[in-house]
Amino acid sequence: MNIKAMIFDMDGVIMDSMHMWRHLASDYLRSQGCTPDPNINRQLQAMSIGEGAKTIKEGYGIDKSPETIADEIVNSITDFYLYEVGLREGSKEGLKALKEAGIKMCVATSTNAHLAEAALERCGVMEHFEFLLSTADVGGGKDRPDIFLECARRMGEAPEDTMIIEDSPVAIRTARDADFKTCAVLEENQKELFDELFRDADVCITYLTELVKVPTQFE
Repeated sequence: MNIKAMIFDMDGVIMDSMHMWRHLASDYLRSQGCTPDPNINRQLQAMSIGEGAKTIKEGYGIDKSPETIADEIVNSITDFYLYEVGLREGSKEGLKALKEAGIKMCVATSTNAHLAEAALERCGVMEHFEFLLSTADVGGGKDRPDIFLECARRMGEAPEDTMIIEDSPVAIRTARDADFKTCAVLEENQKELFDELFRDADVCITYLTELVKVPTQFE
């Protein structure tokens, strides 16, 4: 059965932004006078920003509401997305080729929707997607299949005809367990995750230009 639609994560898949996310939670905690757990950034990887803020508050006893913490985290990355972040190598070419091949595409991201869409528009690739959905829009992170199921529903495709493009092992496993096809992107800032991704994903790639040949593997 062929792949008719693809749901893309943004950070580390389309955008060259994982170097920022790898230290975001720990940098925030240090700014609040806390000593972060070495694994905190990976722990929060598949969560929405709201869920991450709640985890930070509960885990470190920060005297602020989760909403305030989330707002402070978003404010700390706003300029990065509005003015700085760029595309990963091959993203523009790969997305253009997939669109020309008739693949339906959308974005499912844990990043604030306004910032994500602004970055994709500035980099000239938002036009290839039918829509963008944030984990905040569905009330939970990628440790639950809600965002993937809602994306597939909006595109009018069944999970088994849809591929999830991700760099998170948690998200790959979530998608796989919900009957989606899965493609892991191997991002150089996350080499420690490669073994998990090779183990759990149907397909592994490095750049989105490799995706054009992937749908035919599932015919």
